[in-house]
Amino acid sequence: MATESDIFHILEIERESISPPWTHGTLLCEIYREDSFFALAATDGSEAATRNFESVSRSSELCEAHGELGDSCQERRSADDDCTFPLLGSGAATHSSELCETHGELGDSCQERRSADEDCTFPLLGFMILRRMGDDGELLQIAVKKSARRLGIGDILMDAADGYAEENTLNSVFLEVRKSNDAAIALYRKHGFKLVRVRKNYYTEPAEDAEVMVKVYLPH
Repeated sequence: MATESDIFHILEIERESISPPWTHGTLLCEIYREDSFFALAATDGSEAATRNFESVSRSSELCEAHGELGDSCQERRSADDDCTFPLLGSGAATHSSELCETHGELGDSCQERRSADEDCTFPLLGFMILRRMGDDGELLQIAVKKSARRLGIGDILMDAADGYAEENTLNSVFLEVRKSNDAAIALYRKHGFKLVRVRKNYYTEPAEDAEVMVKVYLPH
């Protein structure tokens, strides 16, 4: 899953990939949603590794760990208010240390860096956000850093979405994509999504139609 320390890097990828991009506050609130799933593709400099977690587990820890911020966030979540808070610089080291301890070779490499007092934060190459809605899901966003495209990272993130859908017995997942985004449409088709309808003038900046695509999973 994503943590607050990932938001800056997610926004960087968003700004070069998605128009209009989400705001910091929107992303932070998505992290705190119990029905939202993030997959992040990061690298230790040698090969990509994927970090997949359900957002609720870490968001609860964040609320408990940050005192008044945690209490305030819990209240806002209960009231469905905007959950916009500044990034917590002190949280980044804790999160990266936790990741180091749980991610195999990526963790081993990071442990060596920690021993040498080097930075233990891996570059973010891509991300995916999927929100569960009852027995179905919506793939809200998927994006890969421009410098890391054509390396199969999009496939890794789509596989993570499939894994989440299957583990949570979702009946289907749908998404919207700009009609002109041939590369994204090809990726979605490759992973089993089919066009079901077109939404006129769905997008802004610039205005454009959206293709609505759906993947139906086999009965469980």
